[in-house]
Amino acid sequence: MASATQAVDARLAGLAADVANPWWRLSSGALYSITRKPDTLPAPLSSGLQLPTTDIEDAPPDPAMVIPFRPNWAQRMLYFDLHYRNLVLKARQLGITTFWAVFALDRCMFNSNTQAGLIADTLPNATKILRQKVRFAYMRMPIEFRRINPLVVDSATVLEWANGSRLEVGVSLRSDSLHLLHVSEFAKIVTDSPLRAQEVVTGALPTLGQYGLALIESTGRGAEGTFFEWCQEARQLQASGAPLSPLQYRFLFLPWWQHPSYVVSAEHAVIPPPIVEYFRKLRAETGREFSREQVAWYTQTSATLGGLMRREHPSTPDEAFAASDEGIYFSRELLEAREQGRITSVPIDPSYPVHTWWDIGVRDYTSIWFTQTVGREVRCVDYYEAFNERFGHYFEVIRKRAVVGKYRVGRWVGPHDIASRPRMQVAGSGPVLSFREEIQERYGLEFAVVPRAKSVQDEIELMAGFLRTVLIDESRCAVGLQHLSRFGRKWDQVAGKYKNEPADNEHAHAADAFRTLVMGQRRYGQQGGGSDLTAAEMGAGNPWASFV
Repeated sequence: MASATQAVDARLAGLAADVANPWWRLSSGALYSITRKPDTLPAPLSSGLQLPTTDIEDAPPDPAMVIPFRPNWAQRMLYFDLHYRNLVLKARQLGITTFWAVFALDRCMFNSNTQAGLIADTLPNATKILRQKVRFAYMRMPIEFRRINPLVVDSATVLEWANGSRLEVGVSLRSDSLHLLHVSEFAKIVTDSPLRAQEVVTGALPTLGQYGLALIESTGRGAEGTFFEWCQEARQLQASGAPLSPLQYRFLFLPWWQHPSYVVSAEHAVIPPPIVEYFRKLRAETGREFSREQVAWYTQTSATLGGLMRREHPSTPDEAFAASDEGIYFSRELLEAREQGRITSVPIDPSYPVHTWWDIGVRDYTSIWFTQTVGREVRCVDYYEAFNERFGHYFEVIRKRAVVGKYRVGRWVGPHDIASRPRMQVAGSGPVLSFREEIQERYGLEFAVVPRAKSVQDEIELMAGFLRTVLIDESRCAVGLQHLSRFGRKWDQVAGKYKNEPADNEHAHAADAFRTLVMGQRRYGQQGGGSDLTAAEMGAGNPWASFV
């Protein structure tokens, strides 16, 4: 009678062709195991390969929590679309890191001298991935495979096998050479640890060489930073249809609506008007139809997640980047304004004056919001900014826009420090004046001044409240809206958290001008303040032309 070992050897020999196929190894469920998610039904092993799996460490108390690894829809899409350099913009909980862990383990097990690396946002997260995903899957492989290729190094950050393959994790890697590299939550690394992000770019990625495989994945964390810029470039290249070189990135976006499980019965579903309008725009943007069951799932899920819905389950790449709100002041208010239809096309009514609200920069950005007040309703109808320009430039921009819009320019309102802000330097010298005094003396134009609140936080709370009622033109105010959507708190690099104060960056100028608007509304309301000029008056005998 043949021994159990001989029977196993015979079955292994019969499966030689299957084992030689990388996709079979990954997808059959015969070799690799993962931890079952709470909403995943247990699945039996496929194929006839029921091999002994003794000598397993760290076994969970409930064996039903361990299931064979079979790639889900997102993992399959990633596998069959892999390029040498890959950028994955994703929703949460799609198993991209799990896929990479099993994929890298498979490469190390069946290819000698493979060097793989993983970079995570923190060292605890990196070691957790190594322990709970890579090592977990290895220790549950059929024991014959582990005997053929045993571990020779088994530490918190490194696994190394007898065939010379090695997998290392950390927050930064500078190996002599890597064949595989996975960077997890790269956008978070860029935001939280710019120096480590630079180390990824200049240290880890160059070790791959031309034909190494890089998988860089992240959820969106705002429309800025290295991950965002790389994704935008890759999307443009993808849209061009040009073939990719090994060093160019392939972009892959994984939206919620491709998930086959994201449906619920629509029989008694009540879809609120904002969701109806959202899907109308989404159909126009994506060119695809959505089932009633998908719409019902989205409605019920968004009722739970609220403002986090578009970050957790984005429908488009632009939405994924725009939805990140960690450390951002007005993400909820701007989302509500869009859902309520208050960020839309707002016409300029020539029968009402247009007021301008300023943040004035010296050798910096000057930002201006344009508003009309119709009854009790405040409308943001335009926005403008420029860098290091003299006042005549802004005056001429406002004059031209007033001519085109056939409106009268109402109040000119500046921030509280306008009276102490240094004068703008022009040809000739005279008495040292503040900006406000100089504009009044040279140009005969009176700027009103807004007071400050007791604290910056009080002002930000007032701004948030104002955003809950104001109408904003989506097109003419697009640049200003972009700044407001990214205006956030300062990051404390040492403490590893956000400070309770605004960041002083390129988004702060538009926010400061908006602060002037909000505080000015409280100060002046419907009352006067500042000069009031028609477009014709602004154009007649313009004394500022020489300074434009």
